[in-house]
Amino acid sequence: MTHQLPDAARSLLRSFTTGDLRRGDRVERVAFVIHEGAIVLAIDSVLLREQGPDDDPREDESGPFVLLLPDEGSAVRSEPGTAALTLYARTIEEPRFDAGVDRHGAYHVRQPRGTWVRMRIGMARVCPPVATDSDAHEAPHTEPRDADRPASVEMFGADDIDLTNPLATIEARVLGEVNRHEALRTELVRCARPRLGEDELAREVGGARVVGLDDLGLDVRVAHAVHRLAFDTPAPDEASARHAIERLAQQRTTRTNRE
Repeated sequence: MTHQLPDAARSLLRSFTTGDLRRGDRVERVAFVIHEGAIVLAIDSVLLREQGPDDDPREDESGPFVLLLPDEGSAVRSEPGTAALTLYARTIEEPRFDAGVDRHGAYHVRQPRGTWVRMRIGMARVCPPVATDSDAHEAPHTEPRDADRPASVEMFGADDIDLTNPLATIEARVLGEVNRHEALRTELVRCARPRLGEDELAREVGGARVVGLDDLGLDVRVAHAVHRLAFDTPAPDEASARHAIERLAQQRTTRTNRE
């Protein structure tokens, strides 16, 4: 049985920007972004042509593919904090003018070679993460699973999955303001990389950028990695999103001053 994708599962899926893409017997490590509810990435043309089992794509689509998050091994074992998405790909005809490809460039400094595609999600299998004592604002953490305790597995059909961004119309403007505000950007980098010393922080802040905003959190690119900062509660509009961003920075400042 499938049911509507809850915020916790949406938050988990949005925490990933890399994974293992499988079709048939071939597996490729990929970097991707979520844009307008779809997965956008570049893949090897051989993988795009590979025939998988039970192919049932729509017209002009290839598939199915399986995106294993964060990687094939942990997803196949259904470890907590993992997911597997069944995907169907449609080629992006003019990637130079595509907003999803532009977003990919903001998230991933090293641009991949291959054919750019937009992938719709046909099915999702999600294993929720195990709560830890780690910073609640960082991306979800996982713990080794007790072999005698099976992970909780939730299944979602295509009609239950909505990864569109309710803040899409204000995202670019808010991110521009945040990135121009050096003190605020510095505190968000502290959230993303809490173990950085002051000297390392000073070196990283200049090139760091907040590259994504949605109702569940922020994506911060520091060096070549993207870090997910989750909000305490969903922020469905601009006012609540701005408050949530300020709260992230203030909480990190408070913890730093107490240490």
